[in-house]
Amino acid sequence: MSDDWEAQKQEVIASRREALRFFSNENKLEREKHVVRRLLVANEIEFQDEELCEAEEPADVNFRDCNFQVKEILNKGRRRYDEFKEALSKAENAQTWEDLFEPYSPRDLPASKILSLTLERAQSLADCKYGPQEVAALDLICYCNFDNACETVSDFDLPRESDFRSISVVSNRFCLVIYAGSTSSNFLSRSVGILRSSF
Repeated sequence: MSDDWEAQKQEVIASRREALRFFSNENKLEREKHVVRRLLVANEIEFQDEELCEAEEPADVNFRDCNFQVKEILNKGRRRYDEFKEALSKAENAQTWEDLFEPYSPRDLPASKILSLTLERAQSLADCKYGPQEVAALDLICYCNFDNACETVSDFDLPRESDFRSISVVSNRFCLVIYAGSTSSNFLSRSVGILRSSF
């Protein structure tokens, strides 16, 4: 194999090792901060990283007057950590370009579907996991992390009420504040319904 092949292989291996570290249990708080950070950056909020602090349960991350609870939405049955372990093993043992890169054939995932999945998750959490007082004090962020998905702009309808103080979604392409109650942070209230790029 050429030097280009070996360099590319080592680059892929390093990237997959970093992904495995990022999604490990030990890195849970940093991963949650990363999701909050993407929401803040997308909404052009100036902040210092030190303002993102570990919160007391049931919240995950405190930011100023926000109590963010971060939840992830994955493809049904997807085991992300196992997926990255397998991908790393394949890269380490790759002998050809075909071994190193898997085919990519994404399906459209409209913004309306991302919003719908987020609201379904929010309702499930409000019904089954947290009490009414806990929910009313939480700013929920769902990270919609679907593989083989091409996220597309679409029309969507916003909810008029929620048990949560606020609900936002961060996906691989978009950020959207879906709902903000009367006690929500001003920046969340100002951003409701504005679909922003999360890059």
